[in-house]
Amino acid sequence: MPAATSGHYRSHADFTGLDLAALQALAGSGEPSAAIARQVADMAQGLAALADKLVGQPQASSADVAEADCIAFLEGQFRIRRLRVRHLPGLSLGEPAWDILLDLAVAHYWRRETSVTSLCIAADVPSTTALRWINGMTKEGLIVRRPCQRDGRRSFLGISPESYQAMLALAADALRTGDRVRARYQRSAAA
Repeated sequence: MPAATSGHYRSHADFTGLDLAALQALAGSGEPSAAIARQVADMAQGLAALADKLVGQPQASSADVAEADCIAFLEGQFRIRRLRVRHLPGLSLGEPAWDILLDLAVAHYWRRETSVTSLCIAADVPSTTALRWINGMTKEGLIVRRPCQRDGRRSFLGISPESYQAMLALAADALRTGDRVRARYQRSAAA
């Protein structure tokens, strides 16, 4: 199934043949989990666009939400994930790939270089696990590695341009969705 592109959505017919067996076959195909996650995200984006179309809401682009608002949302998500430990102690909810993408998207916006060590800390998992995720995400093209200009033994990590745009689009969609949900609850409270 081809990936959804920005500004396009999949028609209902594209999802008709999707079932649990197909997802299991995809999962067992040997593709890294990041590729599967992207495909599932593409499907979710297509379903959301279809739902918006069915209820008469136009499909908006990420351009209608300011980049700074998107980054503020992503940084808020990163900080909320850290608060979970305080409020839900002992509950393991780790998603290192998501933490890595959140941290790198915010760093990219602020033009900060991110060391491997810093990214391992941001992943909030043991260093060996974080390094495994970093290497896999680098191979998938989600993040890029750049050598340090001053010290050839060090390198910095950054989010790929495509991943950055995808994170902005996700944040814009999430902000719009939050606005729609809030409006529905406000209408319900006013009634």
